[in-house]
Amino acid sequence: MTDLAAINAMLDSRTRKILSVGDGGLRSVPDRYKGYAVSTLDIDPETHPDYLMDAREMDQITDRFDVVCSLHNIEHFTAEDVPAVLAGMRHVLKPGGTVEVRTPDLEAIHNHQAAGGDLSDVAYESPIGPITYDDILHGHQESVRGGNEYMRHLCMFTGHTLAEAMRQAGFDDIKVWRKDTFELIAMGVKPSATPSPS
Repeated sequence: MTDLAAINAMLDSRTRKILSVGDGGLRSVPDRYKGYAVSTLDIDPETHPDYLMDAREMDQITDRFDVVCSLHNIEHFTAEDVPAVLAGMRHVLKPGGTVEVRTPDLEAIHNHQAAGGDLSDVAYESPIGPITYDDILHGHQESVRGGNEYMRHLCMFTGHTLAEAMRQAGFDDIKVWRKDTFELIAMGVKPSATPSPS
């Protein structure tokens, strides 16, 4: 007779693990990671994350993940703090693991203004309502005005500056592309082995 518990344990050991950083309690990851075991990290206790901590402290985590996914989180840190956040993402990845970072595209805002647009113009509709170019640039203004400082944007990226920040954090095979003209998506890989000193 088959031991169902043993089979489930074996299957669980094969499940790939993903850490969703700055998840906001959504436990939502891109469809390509369907079936992965999702853990969450957030600084806001209201979101009930698996890891209640500032993303700059990820170097304290001993678990290792196949993927780290940061969906619109990195822009909530200052430019000076971004290296520590990316280093933490690299730290929690298994060798050969993948990081995916999504963040607003600063060029989209510049292009809109260069074409005569205003920051108060609606860029797109989201589940929380209309998002203006000002929301993209500075963070969701209604939330910030309501006292949620975690929603404030403190830095922005172009495709070039995001790729460079990831390169400096030690990621390889970095690819960056635009989605829907308002979002940058960047992916990189943690090297499988530490290069030998030259």
